[in-house]
Amino acid sequence: MTRYQSAKTRGDTSTSALEAVLRAEGAAEERIRQSRRDAAAVLAAARARADTIKRRADARIARAHVSHMARIDAEIARVEAAMTPATSTEPDEREAAAFARVVARLAAELTGGSDEVGA
Repeated sequence: MTRYQSAKTRGDTSTSALEAVLRAEGAAEERIRQSRRDAAAVLAAARARADTIKRRADARIARAHVSHMARIDAEIARVEAAMTPATSTEPDEREAAAFARVVARLAAELTGGSDEVGA
C-alpha cells in the first residue's frame, strides 16, 4: 500500500467514524425528542385524570353537603316543633290530673287544711 492509499484509507476510516458518530448523535437527538413527546403525553393524561378525579370529588362533596343540610334542616324542624306549645286548648288527662293536684294543694295551703288530695 502506498502512502497515499494509506492516508486515503485512514481518511476514509475517519470519515466513516465521523459519520457514524453523527448518525448516533442524530439518533440520540431523535430519542430525546420522542422522550419529550412521550413525557408530554403522559403529563396530559395525568392532568386529564386529575381533572376527572376533581370533578368526581366535587360532585360527591356537593351531594354530601346537600344531604347534611337536609338532615340539619329536618333536625331544626324537629326541635322547633318540640319547643312549640301544643295548639290544642284542651289539656290531656295527665295534664288535667296534675293541674287538679296542684290546685288542691294550693287550696289546702291557703285554707290551712291537709295538703293531701281527698283527705
